[in-house]
Amino acid sequence: MIRPNILFRYVFMRVARTIAGFFVMVLSLIVLVDFVENLRRAAGRENAGAVEALQASLLHAPSIAEEVFPFAILIGSMIAFLDLSRKLELVVARASGVSIWQILAPAIAFAVLCGIFVATLYNPVAATMRAEHDRMRIEYFGGSATGLLQGGRGKPWLRQQGVDGQAIIHAAQAAQNGTLLSDVIVFVFAGEDDFVERIDATRAELLPGRWILNDARVTKRDGITTDYPTYVLSTHLTPEKVREVFGSLDAASFWELRGLVDAAELAGLPTRHYQLEYHSLLALPAFFAAMVFVAATVSLRIFRFGNLLRMIVIGIATGFVLYVLVSITRELGSNGTISAMAAAWLPVILAMMFSVSVLLHQEDG
Repeated sequence: MIRPNILFRYVFMRVARTIAGFFVMVLSLIVLVDFVENLRRAAGRENAGAVEALQASLLHAPSIAEEVFPFAILIGSMIAFLDLSRKLELVVARASGVSIWQILAPAIAFAVLCGIFVATLYNPVAATMRAEHDRMRIEYFGGSATGLLQGGRGKPWLRQQGVDGQAIIHAAQAAQNGTLLSDVIVFVFAGEDDFVERIDATRAELLPGRWILNDARVTKRDGITTDYPTYVLSTHLTPEKVREVFGSLDAASFWELRGLVDAAELAGLPTRHYQLEYHSLLALPAFFAAMVFVAATVSLRIFRFGNLLRMIVIGIATGFVLYVLVSITRELGSNGTISAMAAAWLPVILAMMFSVSVLLHQEDG
């Protein structure tokens, strides 16, 4: 007779080691690829070298790897269950009267704990590192074709009002929640359409009541061009408004999101992006548990029925289908078609219902 607590600890550790090993492998690959890309950007720049490129890659990798966690849970669980099956340990456990739910309990417990850890601890640390990376990228590597603006929004134009009149601002890259911009273009107007000047600057920083533009080239409407080391442009913009346009949610942590929602509501700005990110992080433990259930449907009874490769491919394909479903519901939530809560929880509920139904059929016939 197998003691339940011993079985729980054994399966828990096997699953934890496999998932952690897979995640570390992917994280190392991300660091390597990003390091090579940063080295390419650093070529020909006096203030950037291999050390800065490596530092930027180490700061950037955790926020990118955050997207890999669900697949680490899925593939790591599949590998752990397959290994238990290959060594006939699952056969022995089932012959001793252990149900499939007792075998799954340790893996689900680890997935839930991992989800809580990622949402409450890993995410804030990754967000802080991402914010520092964005600042470093502007300072050391300058502008590039691939901006730091939030995916899906492109590179937006922002209309603002100030003492100097109206202005339209465009930036290739943004950091510090949109208050630090790189490769900036500004068109200044005296009225609605009375063009005054164009400003091209390598960098712009938002301070109370003004933008500070560095290395600015000002072109008047008569074509006369003047260069300024520093150029001041008045503004009535607040950090909340700038963040809504230029900011990246990758640099916002779980603990900041509720405050951002409240601040955006007070400022009369849309809140659905913040609410969607907040509910997605809240649903993370359940989403990770759903990944374990999906892994179990294709790996717990493979060696009894054969078709190993086919079932592994089906498991991975199911994970990608779930990822596509998450992307679709997030897009619907971002557009306001469905609520943020529904967009975050619907894929989790569907994955749970599907996988549990399959497991019940496999277990009871």
